[in-house]
Amino acid sequence: MAEDSITGPGSSARLEAVWRDAQVNRRQFMAHQLTPLMRALVMSAFAGYALFLAGTQWVGPNAFPMWPKLLVLLALLLVSMSTLPASFDRYVTLAGWASLALLQVGILLAGLYRAEAFDWLLSAFLVIILGTSPTWMNTRDFVIAMLLSFSGPLAAMWLLQPSPQVLMQLGVFLIIALGVAIVVHLFMQRQLNAQWLLQQKLAMIASTDMLTGITNRMHFFALGNRKVHSAHERGLPLCALYIDVDHFKRINDDFGHATGDDALVAVATALQSRLRQGDVLGRVGGEEFAMLLPATGLDHATQVAERLRSAVERLDLSCGRLTISVGVAMLRRDDQAVNGLLAAADHALRRAKQAGRNRVEVAQARPHRENALHLVGKGESDS
Repeated sequence: MAEDSITGPGSSARLEAVWRDAQVNRRQFMAHQLTPLMRALVMSAFAGYALFLAGTQWVGPNAFPMWPKLLVLLALLLVSMSTLPASFDRYVTLAGWASLALLQVGILLAGLYRAEAFDWLLSAFLVIILGTSPTWMNTRDFVIAMLLSFSGPLAAMWLLQPSPQVLMQLGVFLIIALGVAIVVHLFMQRQLNAQWLLQQKLAMIASTDMLTGITNRMHFFALGNRKVHSAHERGLPLCALYIDVDHFKRINDDFGHATGDDALVAVATALQSRLRQGDVLGRVGGEEFAMLLPATGLDHATQVAERLRSAVERLDLSCGRLTISVGVAMLRRDDQAVNGLLAAADHALRRAKQAGRNRVEVAQARPHRENALHLVGKGESDS
C-alpha cells in the first residue's frame, strides 16, 4: 500500500465508490419493492389465462385444437411456480417477460378462426399492456415488456386481417394504452425513487454524527465488526487508531462551546481528508475519534497516525494550536469484534497522554481485563 494513498488524492475514487454503492443500493431497494408485485403478476397471468380459456370455451369452441392452448396454460403454470423460491430479482423479471410472451401466444391461439375475435382480443391485449406497466424495475425492462405486449396485437393484425375500420380502432386504442402505460410506469418510478431517497436520508441521519458529519459511534461499531470479520476471513491485517483531542475542556472553558464545536469539526475534516477508500472514521465520544485501517500493518498504521497528528497540529484555529494523542493497535486472531481492538488502542492512547500528550503510542500488550464495552468519550473531562 503506497504511503501517499492516504493523503487525499483518492477522493475522486471514494466519490465514485460511494456513487456505485448508492446505485447498487437503489437497485436492491427497487427489487425489494417490485419483486413481490412481479411474482403476483406472473401468477395472475396463469389464473387470468385459465379464466380466459374457460370463457372462450363457454362462448363456443373455435376450430383450432385445444391442446396447444392447454400447453400454453401448462407453461404459464410452470413459470409461475418457478418464481416461488426465487431470490434473484433478474430471474423474476425474466419470468415476467416469459409470461407476457406466453399470454400473447395463448390469446392469439384462442382467437384464431373466430369471426368475432377482434371484439374481445382487443380487450385482452389492452389489459395486459395497462396491467403490467407499474411492475418493471427500470426503463429497459419496461421497453422490453411493451415490445412483448405489442407483439400479440401486431400478429393479430397480420393473421386475422381485420377491416380498415377495425384496424384503425385497434391502433387508436393501442396508442392510448401505451401512453397510459408510460405515465403509470414513470409515476411508479418517481414514487419509488422518492421513497428510496427518504430511506437514504433517514439512514444517513441514523448513522452520521450531526456535528462533524462523519460516522457516529453506533454505526462505526457496526462497520467495525464487519471490518473485523472481513480481515479474519481474508487473512489481512487490520489496525485501529484511537484519537483524543488534548486539553479539549480548556477550549470550551476559555473560548466557549461554539469554538469547541468548530475545533471538533476542523479535526474531523483534517482526519477525513486523509482517508483512503475502505478506511472508516467515526466520532466515538465527545472529543474522541476512532479510525480503522484495513489491510494495514502496525508499522504503516503508526506512520499514518503520525501524519494525522502532524496535520492536526498545523491547523489554523481561532482557539490557537490544537494537538491530538493517538493510540495504535493491530487486530489479533482472538478478536472476534471491534471492541477488543479499540480497547487495545485506547490503552495505548492513555499511555500517550501519560507520556505528555501530542504523541503516538503503539499497543505493546493487551490488558487482561480491558473494559471494551465502555469505550465512551471523556466528554468534558480534562483530557
